[in-house]
Amino acid sequence: MNKSTELKALETREKRRKSREPPTPPTTGSLPEEKPIVKVDPGSAQTRSRSPATRSSSMSKQRGYLAPPMSTDWDTQAIYHFFDGFVIPADPARSQEGRYGFLPELYTDSTPDSYLVDATKAAAFMYLAKRSCLQSFAVQARRSYGKALMQASSNLNISEEAKSDRMMATLFLLGLYETICGEKPVTEAWETHASGQAMVTRIRGDEQFNTSRGRSMFRSINTSLQIKDQAQKRPPTLSMNSYPDDVFLNTQARDGSRLMDRVTLLQHQGWSFIDGARAGTAPSGDLLLFLQEAQALDQQLKDWKDWAPNQFRPWTTPSYAPSPSNSPAVRPAMQYPKKIHLFHSPTVAGGWCTMQAARVRLLQTMLEVSTILTAGGIQLAPAVAWNVLHTQLMDTIDSICNSVPYLLGEVDESGSLQLGTNCKPTIATFLLWPLHAAALVKDLDDSYFTWIMEQLHRIGTISGCTQAVILEKHHLYRSASIISLDTLEHFHFDV
Repeated sequence: MNKSTELKALETREKRRKSREPPTPPTTGSLPEEKPIVKVDPGSAQTRSRSPATRSSSMSKQRGYLAPPMSTDWDTQAIYHFFDGFVIPADPARSQEGRYGFLPELYTDSTPDSYLVDATKAAAFMYLAKRSCLQSFAVQARRSYGKALMQASSNLNISEEAKSDRMMATLFLLGLYETICGEKPVTEAWETHASGQAMVTRIRGDEQFNTSRGRSMFRSINTSLQIKDQAQKRPPTLSMNSYPDDVFLNTQARDGSRLMDRVTLLQHQGWSFIDGARAGTAPSGDLLLFLQEAQALDQQLKDWKDWAPNQFRPWTTPSYAPSPSNSPAVRPAMQYPKKIHLFHSPTVAGGWCTMQAARVRLLQTMLEVSTILTAGGIQLAPAVAWNVLHTQLMDTIDSICNSVPYLLGEVDESGSLQLGTNCKPTIATFLLWPLHAAALVKDLDDSYFTWIMEQLHRIGTISGCTQAVILEKHHLYRSASIISLDTLEHFHFDV
């Protein structure tokens, strides 16, 4: 081997040796000083001293999580969840009203210690408790309810505060709390809230109609009071002349509200005559006069329905499931009616069903009067005969049942099937009074009754409003002859 070849071999071996040696440490100051790694025991004082959010963030980084830790600000989450479920924006372009849109604005404008904030938290936390089945939320809801009730009661003695928007919204929220809660021991408080709402409405006078928020609040309170008056068979709490026509966004809603007042008043008069006839103090002439007036009013209700503009009336799509009237004696669970009503918006559907429930109450009163007169040997005109009135009554109940799939979110405006899981609870509660009024009808077919009970149970499940389940249980008790029909008809509720 020559010298050059030997040198090359030595250089190659030297390079291989250096490549196997560890790298030379860098000179001081070339890189930032590295902190030593300290292993901390999870149960040590150092770990316990860090906040939960810091520990959660540290764990997320170590595990490679991208999402930040979930907020535990339950007040904010409950309020947002409540507003999302119970507030429906208005659609002025289509002259269609929303529902409870005044609540977020008033909540934002209120101070944290306001009784309106406590009333909102009461309804929000009770709704969250019913949806999550966590008792701790219900405890917080009852605590906020008590604070709001005490503060609102003391402020009712202050003139300016008593007629404020804040007071009206607070009384409305306390009633809504009872609807969500559904506790039987507090049923008397529901009428107390209704009386308070009526009192504040009278105190506010014409001033409440000067703002869009005041008019919106009046419409919500007025509808609630009309329904309660019909349930109690008493005259209208608010006079029909106590509010101007321009309170409503459209003539259809205005005419409907006027008709609701007239139905409430005539129903009250009819049952007074019925009680008198049963006691032998009411002459037959009063009953006959009532039937004439009720027949004329019922025709106006039919005209309101038949001549309504397209945006305020339903259109019908067929269903492949049998309707209650064509079902066997025991109706299979969870079936649609034969026809399904579709609407332009849920608020239109809710107003439609409320009007149909008013007609149910009127026709039911007419049937009672017809029965008494027929038993007394009086020949009635064919238009007010028992079988004719009963047929019209069942057709009206069918109209309510046909609207259930849309209001529960099972079909959309086009008639396409939906899951029904995204239905707002406030939309589901539109059905509480109509279904309750239908279930109170005497001689109701068992298949109808069973189907209505199923819908009330589903509403309680979907909306988190326990009152729907309470109504279901009361009707089931009634069918088993445990409680009387009169007891049920005096069962109070807010919608």
